[in-house]
Amino acid sequence: MIRWKTFPWVLGLALIAFSLVAARLMNADTPVNGVGGGGPPRVSAPPGPVGLTVLGVVDSVPGVVKLDAPAVMAMPALTVQKVLVNEGDTVEVGQVLVEFDPPGVLKHKLTQAQKKLIAAQWAVAAASAAKDDFPNKLELQNKAIELAEKQLKQAEGIYTLYKDDFERVLQATKKSLGEGSLSDEEKERRRGTDEKLNQYTALVTELKAKVEVERIKLRQLKALPIEAPVQQANAEVDVIQATIDEAKAALEAFKLKALVGGTVEQVLAEPGKTYGPTSREPLLWVVPAGKRVVRAEVEAEFAQKIEAHRGKAVTVCDPHNPAITYPGVLTRIGTAFLPKRFGADALAVSPARVLECTVEVTDPAPPGKPPLRPGQQVRVVFGQ
Repeated sequence: MIRWKTFPWVLGLALIAFSLVAARLMNADTPVNGVGGGGPPRVSAPPGPVGLTVLGVVDSVPGVVKLDAPAVMAMPALTVQKVLVNEGDTVEVGQVLVEFDPPGVLKHKLTQAQKKLIAAQWAVAAASAAKDDFPNKLELQNKAIELAEKQLKQAEGIYTLYKDDFERVLQATKKSLGEGSLSDEEKERRRGTDEKLNQYTALVTELKAKVEVERIKLRQLKALPIEAPVQQANAEVDVIQATIDEAKAALEAFKLKALVGGTVEQVLAEPGKTYGPTSREPLLWVVPAGKRVVRAEVEAEFAQKIEAHRGKAVTVCDPHNPAITYPGVLTRIGTAFLPKRFGADALAVSPARVLECTVEVTDPAPPGKPPLRPGQQVRVVFGQ
């Protein structure tokens, strides 16, 4: 009985001994520091850079842009009409990304203003033509005066000749009853009843009035502000053009444009989707092209230790594989401890505060290494 009770204990001790022997044999086949064992030598991972190490986040300059729906006055919400880009597209500054459905009244206002502009431009052309033709009008009026004066001179010559002949006849005419010349009353009566003399007198009077009228017309022409009609027509064009620009600007407000050049990411906008002031979801993101930096987050206890590294080389490395490194330069050390630029604790009551330092990455995409992407977490090592 005693032997059977002790058997499990003996079996357990035998199993433990067997395990120790097997482990020793396995260790004998495993290389240590690349030496020994029957299999291929083990290659240990290369060590990472050594020095003061802090966390950081890759960023772009300028930072990644979140694009929301534009704010349009008197519009409580905007409805997406067209999405003109796809994820991965490269866009330039000012390129239209999303179009929203504008009110029809804006389009009608623009059309009306454009029609009025055509009429106003014709008015400008007519006023300009009148201004250019003004010297011709002056010349024609001067010729009209010359002609009237010539006609008056001719009429006065005929009138003078006829009157002189008529007066000689009056002087030579004798009274019908007896000798002697005509009396002054008789002469005046005959002058007043002579048809031709009256005609010539009326013609001279009429032509004198005509000359004066033509001279008045010339003075009126010279007094005209010939620039005024042109200026007035141009002012009307400017007013209408301002209305057109206003209507176009109102329509442009319904277009979302790229603020920076870069790559489009996470296009969330869709035709028919409505966005308002309370919408929290962005339409899309644009990752700017160009320089990449790392925003290193230094805790307060290490702030004094990095001052000596200002303007010097530092190393950026992958947080999971320290062997993947990127050279950089510490270009700026923050002047205040502020909440982290990146992180989920932005809404915390007392968010962690760090001293943000800017590291310019010499080459964010070196050959044979994965490129650094905005938003990627990294480690920054000060010193070698």
